[in-house]
Amino acid sequence: RYRESCKALSNRARLLDECNKVMQDYEDAEEADRLAHEAAKNQPDDDGFITVSYSAQVVGSKRELEQGVTTTNRRKGSKRSRKKKDVNGASELKDFYRFQMKEGRKKNLQDLRKRFEEDLARVKKLKEERQYRPFSS
Repeated sequence: RYRESCKALSNRARLLDECNKVMQDYEDAEEADRLAHEAAKNQPDDDGFITVSYSAQVVGSKRELEQGVTTTNRRKGSKRSRKKKDVNGASELKDFYRFQMKEGRKKNLQDLRKRFEEDLARVKKLKEERQYRPFSS
């Protein structure tokens, strides 16, 4: 039985044709169902009520509606977002605890002091070389 099914799959072109035929039949059935639903949407039922459908909204300005140029827009939230969430924890707070904020301030001050010392050393070196001209253009 398995070998028979493998033989059926061996001819790739025949398999592709069969898959395309099945998919075309499915798409035709879906289209027919959609058209039937569209036709029945504005028709009153046995009790005289018209069924309201919220599957798609008609979006457009008054002029576009008069001309018949409309687009359908799915309602928000009907599909899940396919964007991957950040795995590395970017949504978490960096300094959640008080001691973390304190450490961050200390580190920032140390960096500022270090840069200040480097700048002082550089200015001193330039003065010694007589190349320091702070106000010359």
